[in-house]
Amino acid sequence: MLSPTSKKSYPCHLKALIPPTFSYRSWYQDGDQLYHLKAVDAKPQMILNLMENSDWEACSVLADKIKDDALNIKDIIIVLVDKYGHMKGIAALLSEDITTYSNDGPFLSALYVSPAFRGQGLCLDLVTMIEKEAMKRNYHHLYALAYHSQLYERLDYHYVGHTSDDSGHSLKVFEKELGTVSSHVIAKEKKCLI
Repeated sequence: MLSPTSKKSYPCHLKALIPPTFSYRSWYQDGDQLYHLKAVDAKPQMILNLMENSDWEACSVLADKIKDDALNIKDIIIVLVDKYGHMKGIAALLSEDITTYSNDGPFLSALYVSPAFRGQGLCLDLVTMIEKEAMKRNYHHLYALAYHSQLYERLDYHYVGHTSDDSGHSLKVFEKELGTVSSHVIAKEKKCLI
C-alpha cells in the first residue's frame, strides 16, 4: 500500500513499523513522507525519478525492477522523502537480491542514506523497519550483501560467505536470524531511557 505521510506528529504507520521501545530519531521532520512500495501498488513517478537519479546505483536497479514489474508479491521498498522532495533514505526487502547469489533470500537490499542525513539513526531505523516487515512475512532469517562489513556486524548480522556483483567486485554475505534483538538496538534503547 502506498503510504505517504505529512502530519505534524509521528505517523501511526511509522509507529507501527518501529518497536514501541524505540525512540523516534532526529531524522523525522515535519513534512517527511514515508513510502512503502509493493508489487501490487501504483508507484509514484516522483519516487521512481528519485531512485533513478540517486548516486547509489542500487536505487536505479530497483527502479528498473519496479518498471519491469519484477517485484515479488512479498517484496517491499521503503523510501523516506523530505518535504522538499529529496530522498533521505531507502531500503528494500527482496526475495531475490539485485545481484546474483546462490542462496535463497530474503534479502535486506539497497540500504542507503543520503549523505546529508547520515549520523541521525536513519540507517538503523530503515534496517529495523525491513526486519519487522520480514518477520511479518514469516521469514526466519535475512541476508545482506555488502562491500563493507562494519554496519552489519554492529547490527548482529554474521558473515557467512562471499559472492561477486555483476561487475566482478567482491561482496560479503551476511545473515541474521530474525526474532533476535540487535545488541546495537538494545544499547540505543537503554540510552533513550536514561
